[in-house]
Amino acid sequence: MTPKASSTRLAILTVFFVSGAAGLVYEVVWMRWLSLVFGVSIYAAATVLASFMGGLALGSYLFGRWIDRGAHPLYMYAALEAAIGVYALFVPLLFESLRGPVTALHQLELSYPLFAFLRALITGGVLLLPTVFMGGTFPILVRLFVERESDIGRRSGLLYFINTAGGVAGCLLAGFVLIENFGLRGTTYVAAAANFAVAAIAAGLAHLKLSGEERPPSTASIEGENPNRLPAVAVRTALVCIGVSGFASLAYEVLWTRALVRYLFNSTYAFTTMLSTFLAGIAVGSAIYTRWISRTTQPMLWFAGLQLAIGFGFVLSHLMFSNLIEVADSVVSSEVQGFSHSVIVMFTRAALILFLPTVFLGATLPLATSICTRGIEAVGHGLGRVYAVNTTGAILGSLGCSFALIPLLGMHGTLIVLVGLNLGMAALLVCASSRGPGYGMMASGLALVVLAVTIYALPSDLFRRTLLQPNSRFVFYEEGATDTIGVMEYTADWARGHRAVVYEDQRGTSATMMYSFNFFAGHLPLLLHPGTPREVLHICFGVGNSLSAAAMHSTVERIDNVELSSHVLEAGPYFWTNGNVLASPKVNTIVEDGRTFVMATENKYDVIMLEPPEIFTGGVINLYTRDFYLDAAKRLREDGVMLQWVPVGAGTLEDERMLFRAFSDAFPHATAWQQFRGGAILLIGTKIPLEIDYQRLARRMQIPEIKRDLDLIPVLSPDHLLSYFIFDESSLREFGSGVEPVTEDRTVLDFSMPRYAGSGFGFGSYGSWSRRSPTPLDSSIDTFKERGWYFFKNRKPVTPLLRNFGGEDPESVAERIEAFNQRPAVQTGSPLPPRDWKRPPFAPMPRWIFE
Repeated sequence: MTPKASSTRLAILTVFFVSGAAGLVYEVVWMRWLSLVFGVSIYAAATVLASFMGGLALGSYLFGRWIDRGAHPLYMYAALEAAIGVYALFVPLLFESLRGPVTALHQLELSYPLFAFLRALITGGVLLLPTVFMGGTFPILVRLFVERESDIGRRSGLLYFINTAGGVAGCLLAGFVLIENFGLRGTTYVAAAANFAVAAIAAGLAHLKLSGEERPPSTASIEGENPNRLPAVAVRTALVCIGVSGFASLAYEVLWTRALVRYLFNSTYAFTTMLSTFLAGIAVGSAIYTRWISRTTQPMLWFAGLQLAIGFGFVLSHLMFSNLIEVADSVVSSEVQGFSHSVIVMFTRAALILFLPTVFLGATLPLATSICTRGIEAVGHGLGRVYAVNTTGAILGSLGCSFALIPLLGMHGTLIVLVGLNLGMAALLVCASSRGPGYGMMASGLALVVLAVTIYALPSDLFRRTLLQPNSRFVFYEEGATDTIGVMEYTADWARGHRAVVYEDQRGTSATMMYSFNFFAGHLPLLLHPGTPREVLHICFGVGNSLSAAAMHSTVERIDNVELSSHVLEAGPYFWTNGNVLASPKVNTIVEDGRTFVMATENKYDVIMLEPPEIFTGGVINLYTRDFYLDAAKRLREDGVMLQWVPVGAGTLEDERMLFRAFSDAFPHATAWQQFRGGAILLIGTKIPLEIDYQRLARRMQIPEIKRDLDLIPVLSPDHLLSYFIFDESSLREFGSGVEPVTEDRTVLDFSMPRYAGSGFGFGSYGSWSRRSPTPLDSSIDTFKERGWYFFKNRKPVTPLLRNFGGEDPESVAERIEAFNQRPAVQTGSPLPPRDWKRPPFAPMPRWIFE
C-alpha cells in the first residue's frame, strides 16, 4: 500500500469514528427528547428504541444492495452523512410538532395496543429517514475497504471496531459533557456539525481518489476469492444464529441494566456508564476478531465457541453479582474520594458484570459477516443482510425481554433462557460445520448437560436477595415489564413491623414511617385553597400516604391518581398508613407518565400535587422543568393551588435557585414552605395572589378526619402550620433571580445534583450514607445544616398573606407563629405499628396483607 493510500485509509477510519460518535449522541439525545412527548415508561422507551434500530436495519439492507451496483462508496457516504446532519437540524422542530398528535391520541382513549401501535408509527415517521441513512453508512464503507473475499471478515471487523469505539466516545460525551453544558438543542447542533465535517472530508477524499492514480477496483479484476467458502446450509445457519445472537445480546443488556442499578444507583450517569461499558466490550471484541480470529479456516466452530463463551460469561456475571461490591472493592475502593472516584467505581462494577461477555459478543458480527458474504461482488448485500438480521434480532430481544421474558419467567428465569439460547446456538453451529453429525450430537448433548448444571448451580433467588436490605424481609416482590418493586418489612427492634417500598435502584424513601411528611404535603394545598376544592390531580403514588391525606377532605369528589408503575400500585395495600386509599370511590387511578398526562389531558383541577422521586433519579427531572410547570398551570383552575415537593437533599443553593426560578416563571404568585424545620421544600403555586383566610384555615383543621391526621403528624394549630412558611412571591423570585431556570432543553440538575448529597458514590442516595467514609458524611450533614440555616434566617413573615383574623389581633397571631419558629422543632409522629393505628381505612384491608 502506498503512503498516499495509507493516509487516505487512516482519514476514512477517523471520519467513521467521528460518525459513530455522532450516531450515539443522536440516540441519547433523541431518546431524551422523545421521552418528553411519550414519557419515560419502558413501553415508550422500547417504542423509540425499536424505531431507531429498525431504521438502522432497513438502511443497512437497502444501501448494502445498492452499493454493489457500482456507485462510488465515498461520494455516497458523504451524501448520507450530510443528509443526517441536515435532518438533525430540523429534529427539534419535528419533536415539538409531535405534541399535538400525541395529545390527540391520548384524548381518543384508545386501547393500549392500538395506542402503542400508533405511537410506534409516529416515532418511526420521525426517525425513519435519519436512521436509514445511519444504517447505510456501514455497508458502504465496508464495500470501499474490502478488495478480496478473504478480507471481508477482517476489514468489516476493523470498521465495526472503529465505529463502535466512536459510539463509546459519543455516549460518554453526551452523558458526561454535552447535554449538561449545551442542552438538547446545542448537543444536536454539535453532532450535526460533526456530520457536516465528516461529509466534507469524505467528499474531498472521494475527489482525490477519482482524480488520482487510485481508483475503485473493478470487481471483474479482483483476485483472492476465499477458497474456504462455506456451503449454503452453513451460511443459512450462521444467518439465523446471528439474528438469535442479536436477540440475546439486547435481552442481556436489558436484564443486566435493570439489575445493576441496585449497585450503581439510578441516575443519568449510571445509564451512561452501563451503555458505554457494553459498547466498549463489543468494540474490543471486534478488534480481537480483526487481529487474531479473522483468518481462521474454521469459522463455524469459532462462532460456536463464541456463543459458548457468551453464555459462560454471563453465568460468571450471575455468580459474581451477589458479591459485586466486595469484588469491585478489591479493584478500586468505593470509599468516597469525590465525584471522579465515584465514576471509576461505577465503571468498575459495570465492567465486572458486562465487559467479558460483551467482548465475545463483539466478535460475532464480523465473524458472521465473513461466513455469510459470498463473493466480493456482493459484499455490500451480504454485510447489509447480516447487519439487518442482527439488528432485527436485537429489536425483538429488547422488546421480548422487557414485555415477555421477565414478566413471565422473572429475571433468573430469563437469564437461564438466554444462556440456553447461547448453548443451543453453539450446538447448532457445530452441527452445521464440516465436522459431521457425530460432532453435532456430542455438542448437543454437552450443551444440554451444561445447561442443566447451570440451572442447578445458579441461585434462583439472587436478584430478589440482592434487592433486600439488612434486617428486613419481603412481604411483596414483583419483577415485571416496567420495573422491580418490593415491599420490605423491617425486623430490627427500632422499626419492627414497619414497611418501605424498595425500587430497583434501592432508593426506597417512601415508607409507613414517613406518614408525617406525606400527610403534611397532602393536606397543605387543600388547607390553603381559597375556595372549595373538588377535583385533585395527584402525581406519583409512592406508598399512598399523601394521596390518602387528600382523600380525607370531604369536599373532594374526584382524585386522578397518576402513577408510572403498575407494580407500585399493586404494592399499595401493603401500607396500612394509606388506609387502602386505592379502594376509595374518589380515586381514579391512571397508569401513565406524569409529564405526558399533564401535557395531554384537557381536565382542569382545583389542586395539583406532585411528590416525585429524588431529582437525580433518571427521567424524573421532566417533572421539575419550567415547560412542565407551564403545562400544569394550564390544567389548574383560576383559583387552583399546585404543590411541588422539592427533595434537594444536600445539593447546592445554586441548584435550588434554578428549581425555584423554573416554578416561579410558571406561577408568578408562588410561595415556598418547609416540610418541617430543615426538611424538603414545598413550593405552592397559584394563578392569583395567595390569600389565606385564617378563620377558614382554623375551621378546616378542626374537621375530625383532618384533625386526626394533623394530630398524627403532629401539627398543633394553624399558627404551627403557618410557621413553616419561608418565602412570599417577591422573595421567591428574588431567590431565583440571576440563574437560568430548569428547562426541558437544559435540565442541568440531573447532571449536577448527583454530585452532591455527599458528592460521593451513591449519587445523592441517602441510603448510601452508611457506606461512606466519615469525612464526606460529616461534610454532607454540614451542608444540609447550612442550607436549613439559610432558609431559617432568610424566611419572610406569613402574616401579610393572612386575612379574616376573626377579631383576633394580627400582632398576637404573628407572635404565636414566631414562637413556633423560635422553639425547638416539634418532633414528627412516632412510627406506629398497625395495631395502634387509629385512622380508619377507606375500605376494609385484606387480612392476608398482615400475615
